[in-house]
Amino acid sequence: MRLKAESKESQAKFVARIKNLFEDPEKIIPDCNTKGFSCPFEKYKQKVRKAKKIGNYDKFARSNDEFLRGLSETEKILETEKLPLTGVIKTPLGSLNYVKRGDTDPVVLAGIQNYENELWRSLAFSKLMKRGNIKIYTSRNYYTASCKGRGPGIEFFKDVLKENNIDFSETEGVLELSGEGRTIDIMHFSGETVRINAGSKRNTISLIIKHFISADVSKDFNFTFHYLDQWGSKSENALFQNYLSGSITDRDFIEKIQLQRRKAALDRGSLIIGETEYTNRRKFLEDNGIEEELIEILDSVVEEYGGIYLEEPSARKLLEILWPKYSFKIISGIFPDVRKGDIDSLKGNPMEQIQLIKGRIRHQEIKGNLDMKPWSPDSEFLKEIIAESRINGISEAIKLGERIMKKSDIQEAILYSLYLLDNNADQVKWKFNEDVREKGKKMEEKISQLIKCPEEDLNSNFAGMSALVK
Repeated sequence: MRLKAESKESQAKFVARIKNLFEDPEKIIPDCNTKGFSCPFEKYKQKVRKAKKIGNYDKFARSNDEFLRGLSETEKILETEKLPLTGVIKTPLGSLNYVKRGDTDPVVLAGIQNYENELWRSLAFSKLMKRGNIKIYTSRNYYTASCKGRGPGIEFFKDVLKENNIDFSETEGVLELSGEGRTIDIMHFSGETVRINAGSKRNTISLIIKHFISADVSKDFNFTFHYLDQWGSKSENALFQNYLSGSITDRDFIEKIQLQRRKAALDRGSLIIGETEYTNRRKFLEDNGIEEELIEILDSVVEEYGGIYLEEPSARKLLEILWPKYSFKIISGIFPDVRKGDIDSLKGNPMEQIQLIKGRIRHQEIKGNLDMKPWSPDSEFLKEIIAESRINGISEAIKLGERIMKKSDIQEAILYSLYLLDNNADQVKWKFNEDVREKGKKMEEKISQLIKCPEEDLNSNFAGMSALVK
């Protein structure tokens, strides 16, 4: 026990509080919702009523009952009305001051002497809680007990929520708290249900259960979470106890349950989108928007990969999961002729890489259909430049030319003519000597014609470049 020195003012307030208690000592005894012949709360009221009538509580001092003995011990404070020192104890409901005048349990004394507090007053019956199904429900507007384990009723739950400034609505007997995200149902043994959402950063259940007093309040509550139900496990019970104790928030509790169940499912190879678990891989792929040409390829890949979770349907995100290990298998499944070296330098997300490969193949097909018959290395360079210009534009042809150009005045002149056509020659002419620039100017018109002419005229116009490109 820790002692605390009290000022005259605080002593006077304490004494006044005790005097007020004995004006109506029954106020500390809750009304029982299951009254019967053996109800301890009814017996307390009868005994206290008789003691008040004769104005003496001394006979309680010899009682084996902690509450009655504590009531007698508390009355003795009024004999001197002096209490320079008070004891201080820590309880699950906070630190409390009390005055000792006998051998009553300090927790019981603290509950009696702090009867004005809606939560602390229940501590007066802390010893009684160990007997049978005795429970106390206490809030701003309710002070109810049960000696037979009956619940307090839904109105009590509503009162507790309002007292703690928690917004809610009632739907078919379920108290739904305001907020967003997945929900979890916290159920009292009496049947009342509070639905809590994952967007909440507070610990709602700890605010609620401090109003419920019993031998083990954690056994009075349970939860239901409709998410991958078959993957729930006994380990969730320990997590629920932490939640009841106030150690984690609503959001953390729900997220931890989700992660535990999801991990258990994925470890067994489950395929999940949001809250839906799939047993059919093809359906899983279809619901992610995978194109038909990819489904057959990905079916075997997904089977080999194992469990996959996606928050929402997404072909891109699915491919990003598979890509690090299976990119070549997927791409070569779509494009059988592709080589591993062809994809090593690819950039972007998987969908972009697939489109890039498609573009390259299309490029090669178009280029192969362009009728141009080269006669020398320089004319081969010209063919590549004209093909790229016709397919992807002059700017891309310039980039290609800078990559593949050899040390040749003719090839430099071809590239310079492209800069002239792209109106960028003034910015780069310092790269080319005067002779190359002159040759490029002579080629400009014919190269422009090669880029723009119909396909049937392409080879004859290309052959006409032989006078300038040896």
